[in-house]
Amino acid sequence: MDLLQQRVVQFYSRYNIALDDLALEQWSEMFAEQCLYRIVARENWEADMPLSTMHCSSKGMLRDRVKGIRQTMMYAPRTCRRFISSILITDHSADAIQVRSSFVCIQTLVDEPSEVAFCGVAFDRFIDQHDELLLSERVCVLDTEMIPNSLIFPL
Repeated sequence: MDLLQQRVVQFYSRYNIALDDLALEQWSEMFAEQCLYRIVARENWEADMPLSTMHCSSKGMLRDRVKGIRQTMMYAPRTCRRFISSILITDHSADAIQVRSSFVCIQTLVDEPSEVAFCGVAFDRFIDQHDELLLSERVCVLDTEMIPNSLIFPL
């Protein structure tokens, strides 16, 4: 595994751990100031439609999302574990690193068995800023057209 691949894999490990541990403020800092974060159903993605289940077009909007989760949203307590695999660097230039990966998110409510909540493919674009990888774009395309109403936390 070359150095760039190792850096990308390390990034995804930190990314998942931040979300799994609900270190949401840490998660939002893994993005560039000017960024795009989308979660979109496969049908909309394939039709090139802009409608997204979650859409944030700046780090400020990500921080607002975190604030909303922390202070205003009501939801049943749950634990989520995220897994990223099939990490493939699809393009690498001086300006950006593009990566395609698969993801799955397992959700466990306090009094219920664990279940697959979300799975799909992610298309990410990284910038390398002062030897630190930051996401400038993350688009998560869900395999299903039926989006559960339990989409609270980022993927």
